Amino acid sequence: MTRSRSRWRRHREERDEQQAFRVGGASCPASAGSHKWKQKERKEVKMKKILIAATSLAAMTATPAFAASNASYSFDGSVAALCSISGHGASVSFGALTDGNGAYTGNSTSQDATDDNAYCNQANTQATITHTNLYTSNAASTGFTNVVPMSASLSTTEGGSLADATAAVGTGTSTGSSGTIGAFTGLKVTATLGSIGSSKLVAGSYSGTITITLTPSS
Repeated sequence: MTRSRSRWRRHREERDEQQAFRVGGASCPASAGSHKWKQKERKEVKMKKILIAATSLAAMTATPAFAASNASYSFDGSVAALCSISGHGASVSFGALTDGNGAYTGNSTSQDATDDNAYCNQANTQATITHTNLYTSNAASTGFTNVVPMSASLSTTEGGSLADATAAVGTGTSTGSSGTIGAFTGLKVTATLGSIGSSKLVAGSYSGTITITLTPSS
């Protein structure tokens, strides 16, 4: 009986020793330590899984670096070269050419015809100017004349200008002059009367013309 008890006690002690382990000199039940270790291990595995998932997500959502590229796109249009001139609607009048004694008073006087509708859009616009004298068809006897010499010139809103360097003879038309006047949005034509010497003007209605030809040039 005593042996049986002793044998049972040793068996129990061996079993307890097998189920226990020591931490820092303290004895803990093996089942409790094993449970805590497994909980810690499960937490570590869970954290590793979370880290791996986060790393994978970051890798998938990260914006990849691409080399910059560029391109140029061209657009164009065109404007046709053109000139427009309307002329002056009403005749520009010098008024009376003599005083109450019949003396000529028109020498060196000028009148302008302004054309606000004239237009040319080319910097190399060419112009030609010709003119006639101021005259009447009434015949002139000795000591009288029916022709008043006239000169012609033009100027533009943009500063271009051209004068007719040729003279009209009698009732004829001048040869005319040409030159570059550039682009403009309006022009002015000027007539200037000259001297008739010692002659008197015969009575009548006097008229003359200045002709402008515009040619756009590219």
